[in-house]
Amino acid sequence: MTFTRACAFVVGFCVSASALAQTDADYVKEFHKIHPKTANPPTLTDYANVGRYDRLYMRPAELDEAIKKIDSTNGGPLAWGTSYRMQSLNQMFRVTGDIKYLAANLRFTRAILDNRDDRKHIKTYNGEVLPAWSAGTYSSRGRSVFLVHTGMILYPMLDAAMLAQSTSLEKDFASLVPAMMESLHAHDREWRDGPAKDEGHFIGVNEEPTMDGHPQPFNRLSAIGRAMWVAAEVTGNKELRRRCIAMGWYIKHRLPIADDGAYYWKYRLDEEPTTQPTTRLKTSAGEDSSHAALSISFPIMLARSGEVFTADDIQRFAKTYENGVARLGGGIVFGDICGNPKSRIDHIGSPAKWLVLAEDDPAIVDRILPYFLNFCPTPTPLDLSALIAFQHPPKK
Repeated sequence: MTFTRACAFVVGFCVSASALAQTDADYVKEFHKIHPKTANPPTLTDYANVGRYDRLYMRPAELDEAIKKIDSTNGGPLAWGTSYRMQSLNQMFRVTGDIKYLAANLRFTRAILDNRDDRKHIKTYNGEVLPAWSAGTYSSRGRSVFLVHTGMILYPMLDAAMLAQSTSLEKDFASLVPAMMESLHAHDREWRDGPAKDEGHFIGVNEEPTMDGHPQPFNRLSAIGRAMWVAAEVTGNKELRRRCIAMGWYIKHRLPIADDGAYYWKYRLDEEPTTQPTTRLKTSAGEDSSHAALSISFPIMLARSGEVFTADDIQRFAKTYENGVARLGGGIVFGDICGNPKSRIDHIGSPAKWLVLAEDDPAIVDRILPYFLNFCPTPTPLDLSALIAFQHPPKK
């Protein structure tokens, strides 16, 4: 089973209560067509363990082939495919302490940095050659560098560099950090302080025409935010930390709280702060579940560091999953955060990413594990590593 054949699904819309009641059954029927129920569901320990991860994703020939393909890969697949695999390697190192996972990530990191636009003399649609990874399929303008891709690609690299400290690979990763920071700083021109005194955000520059000058969507802010936060840890850069905290406040001020205690938000947050409470059914365009898992990752990172977001916010994100994404239970997962039966099943993303919320809300576990044990015979590297990590929580 190769990485690309594993269960993986990366925007739906919320509708009226009557429509929900009429079409839940239709969604479940379609869900079962795509995800037939496993005849003999395994136990979690049989399904997700270190040995299985190694058999699926650490075979030398398969690793060699994955790294070889990077040379002909643009920013899109690197961001939405390779970066997840790299995150899983970091997770496996955290669980096992085995340096082989960081060694694999070092190979990925070197190959990806060598594939950067400036090193391969690749121009964007407007003639720029940037220290980043452009893609030609996301903007009507043509080849562009996207903030979200840079954040996705850099985050596991920087995280690996942090994990490698005090290991035999510390110097190898440290030698690559300047190049990582060069890529991160390529987006400094997109940063804006404000609008409020304690806020900050990134705007679109030379991406999709509709994004020009407008604040980046929640998931894109989180993607670059994670990379910045870890970069601040690795380098001690206080300005990066300040910007992360400012961006955290920008996001938090625009998250609507619903009457069920959950956060429900649109793909693009409102440009003005939220002033009115909402309900799950009032949110006119809930973010797809795949991007939403990325969106919440940065607030969770800040919360774990005691910045901006609190335990109450973590509970609200957990309720988003329990009352929206997986509101039917039994392993059925909707394609948007409002639990809309008209959402796309291929947008459910990686449900195991939400397991980080289990520390604060154990009830979420019963909404996540049945999906894998009953409907996903072979998990992606990131899902598998998250399920393994869930069984081996860090000692407090």
